[in-house]
Amino acid sequence: MDQGDQHFSNVLGVISALTEQYPDLKASNVHLQTMSSVDKYENLVRESRMIYNDTVTRFNRAIKTFPNSLLASPFGFTEQNYFKNTENKQEMPQWSE
Repeated sequence: MDQGDQHFSNVLGVISALTEQYPDLKASNVHLQTMSSVDKYENLVRESRMIYNDTVTRFNRAIKTFPNSLLASPFGFTEQNYFKNTENKQEMPQWSE
């Protein structure tokens, strides 16, 4: 887990702990909007990963097909790696209640 993911998880953990201690906070409009924003953020990240992997697929195919394959290697174009999910990123977290 990279540093950004760890920080994000820590912050969400603090928010979850606070909502358990203060039930009125859980029902507040600010909390609901925040959790909705977090869900939107996670969806955008997931979509971005899918777009990245799609782009890598197209790029890798393009550099392997003729005549592109003749120019790809001399100009330094090499096959790119896909984004790999870690175990923590396999499923979308659900923060809203």
